Amino acid sequence: ISLTTYAGIESAPDFSPDGGQIVFTWDGERGDNVDIYVALIGGGSPLRLTTDPLRDGQPAWSPDGRQIAFLRIVDRSTVGVLLVSPLGGPERKIGQFSTRHFLGGLELASLCWTPDSKYVLLSAYQAPAKAHQILPIAIDSGEVKTLLDFEGDDGGYLSPALSPDGSTLAVSRYQSGEIELWQMSQDAEPGTMRKISVSSVNRAGLAWT
Repeated sequence: ISLTTYAGIESAPDFSPDGGQIVFTWDGERGDNVDIYVALIGGGSPLRLTTDPLRDGQPAWSPDGRQIAFLRIVDRSTVGVLLVSPLGGPERKIGQFSTRHFLGGLELASLCWTPDSKYVLLSAYQAPAKAHQILPIAIDSGEVKTLLDFEGDDGGYLSPALSPDGSTLAVSRYQSGEIELWQMSQDAEPGTMRKISVSSVNRAGLAWT
């Protein structure tokens, strides 16, 4: 089954919490601008949520269903984190961060929500860091903290994914050409992580059952 059949390139899908809709990126009927769209499962015309000429990506639906977080690629080394209602309307920017390119130039800044819909976890970094950190951002205030910091500048943490109950974080760790899959539990000592596997193959877009 195909959930979308539009001309052009659709990518980065995420289901609404009730499973009745998907949010995704699409370069549009003319293939000239990548924006965020929402579509009902089962067909119908998609609702366009963003129109900025800059490239939008990595949309993620909040667990409470009220907001969609996404990234706007400002330039090769900068991303903005924005929120928009799934019904459309004005965007709200909650931060701007630095990002690096890995693995042949792929943009790997990414984000996920906490189960209470109060924070997004972002893979990017703030100065003076030089490698991707995992940064919790409070959606109400824009306050940023550092959950995982990477020592050095040859690599970083990518693709954060929280378990549905919020107790465990899965994340990819890139260093010296290898991608390691790590897991961190809230019950463990702060900063304690467990390595699950190592590979030279890119692991992006981690997802829990």
